Amino acid sequence: MTTVLVYGTLKRGERNHSRLAAATFLGPAMTRDFSFTLAEYASVSRPGARTPEAAAGGTHRISGELFTVPPELLAELDAFERVGIDYQRQAVPLRGGGMAEIYLRATAATRPALLPAHHLLIRDAVASWSERLSA
Repeated sequence: MTTVLVYGTLKRGERNHSRLAAATFLGPAMTRDFSFTLAEYASVSRPGARTPEAAAGGTHRISGELFTVPPELLAELDAFERVGIDYQRQAVPLRGGGMAEIYLRATAATRPALLPAHHLLIRDAVASWSERLSA
């Protein structure tokens, strides 16, 4: 089993959460370090929708949800996130202790145009995303 921190459309109540049906929800969590950015892009898989993308090298913590994921589901998530093309899966320390894997933008990834933040909330240097938010 692998512990994964999800921050966008895979969270509970978001449009791709059904992909985590075989995972176990552990609770809310955030990265320990203030070393990420979170931005919104036009969704590639769902025209007209927005999707978040975390990247290394910023000044924010990323807030999300923690799940334990079995190996076969992890392989499916890697394919969904296009690991090696759009994203890379990386281990990060969590606030309060422990480690989790998180999907971060791959350095060579080309993305659709950056959109003005609509579902992105940054409060006290902690970035969170939800389609239910309106910034």
